[in-house]
Amino acid sequence: MILQGSLIEFIDDGKFVCGLVTETGNKRLRLLGQNGRDINLPPSRIITVSKKTHSPGQGRDHLVAMLKATAETRRELAASINLQELWEMTCEEPVNEFSVGFLAELCFNGEVSDDQEAAFLRAVFADRFFFKFKNGRITVYTPEQVEQLRHQQEKEAEKKRLLESGATALNRIMAGEQVTEQQWPERGRVLAWIEEFFLFGSECAEADLVRQLLKKADLMNPNDSYHLLVRAGIWKKDENIALLKAGQPVAFSEEAASRAMSVRAGSADELLADPRRRDLRDLSIFTIDGPGTRDYDDALHVEERDNGLLVGVHITDFTHIIQPGDPLFTEARERATSIYFPEGQIPMLPESLSQGI
Repeated sequence: MILQGSLIEFIDDGKFVCGLVTETGNKRLRLLGQNGRDINLPPSRIITVSKKTHSPGQGRDHLVAMLKATAETRRELAASINLQELWEMTCEEPVNEFSVGFLAELCFNGEVSDDQEAAFLRAVFADRFFFKFKNGRITVYTPEQVEQLRHQQEKEAEKKRLLESGATALNRIMAGEQVTEQQWPERGRVLAWIEEFFLFGSECAEADLVRQLLKKADLMNPNDSYHLLVRAGIWKKDENIALLKAGQPVAFSEEAASRAMSVRAGSADELLADPRRRDLRDLSIFTIDGPGTRDYDDALHVEERDNGLLVGVHITDFTHIIQPGDPLFTEARERATSIYFPEGQIPMLPESLSQGI
């Protein structure tokens, strides 16, 4: 029960604060805080209440000094507590929920004072690996929960380190410096995340982390990521963003490229050995491709006949060298066609085939 003169503790901005109850009411308490200020506080925010009461009439300066001394005593006591030892004593018990007073007595090996009980609770709030305080009771975590919490803390520490080192590296890149993998081991991974985030926004798997990183590096303008990737050498100044967003394959797999280099064009005699083929080399064929075309995969010929014109359409036949299951077949099926645009092209097959055979 909270009475006038009770010494209480509450949490403000993540820190324990001592206060003395000077007035009680139905919905709020009036306190004198350890910082000398008067405070109105709902009872729901109170964490600890002393058994001993103090006279509010002792003088304001005296009470503030007492509150400050109490806070310092409890801080020092809390720092001396080894929660892991207490947890090891209790984690295998058939029940996992205890009163604050009971665990404080185990911790201090006997009956405890207001300061000791409050210090124990401070220690529980400071080190959340082993115990959880809720509704006036303390729950003891299982070994599995402790391991999970440790793993989570390690991940959070790694994230913090990555954000700090990453923001520094990004600022150096934007300043025109060359930041290598040796200087920044996460370089490739983080720049790939930023590239994906620029292209696909929230659909990027690491979107939240990238936002935090860019904010920490003060690179929040819409095109900051683009300029960063250009300066890092990931993109060219005129990078085809639409092509990247389309997800069109550009480079061939190592397996497909190796297979293309091993393909040999058959001789005319070898090809004509197939009875399904005809020798039409005496025809005058032509293409309708532009002067910059390098991969000729179709052509036409026209013959004048008595009853009109015969137009022949000649299509390059790769089926005798590329079969289903072949790495080249897989690449061609995925690409479906060659793509041409002002600054270049993306072939359906490696150039050693499309331009060399």
